[in-house]
Amino acid sequence: MVVNAVAPWEGQLIWVGTPNGGFSQTNGQEWKSVDFALKYTDMRLQEKHIVFSAFGLDIVNRILSIPLGTQVRVMWSPDARSSQQQDGSVKWYGKFSAFGVNPILQTAIQTAPQPAQQGYPAANQQAQPAPAFQPNPAHPAYQPQQVYQQPAPQQFAPPASPAYQQLVRPEQEEDLPI
Repeated sequence: MVVNAVAPWEGQLIWVGTPNGGFSQTNGQEWKSVDFALKYTDMRLQEKHIVFSAFGLDIVNRILSIPLGTQVRVMWSPDARSSQQQDGSVKWYGKFSAFGVNPILQTAIQTAPQPAQQGYPAANQQAQPAPAFQPNPAHPAYQPQQVYQQPAPQQFAPPASPAYQQLVRPEQEEDLPI
């Protein structure tokens, strides 16, 4: 059977449940599992939530080390199980199993404090905007911008016909019928 590849899911880590754990009865190895929730925005720009389940010491410890509010990328696969009900019917339960969780690098870079001695602003200072682009006349590819000169509007002489002159000419007091 071929396993369908599922695209990674991205969102903000908003909740991590209480980890479960124990030791395997067959080989005595320790195991852990935990559920966690992400907040994301769907295609209609509506806020949504999704819950994943993770199983294994490494991934659970990794999830527990990520601060709430961090943007993460989850590698996951869908899973389902069935349960026989008392009335004889079968009920299915779906689950999203996470097998990899990583903070998104952009968020980590934006939130990580930088040392002040390297020219970065201290944590309590706001970063200054980048200076506006300034052309470098010394660069060999520099070509100064030519300023567009708009031509002066053309002046047209009004038509010489007396009917046109009477339409556009303001009325004189002697032209009034009163």
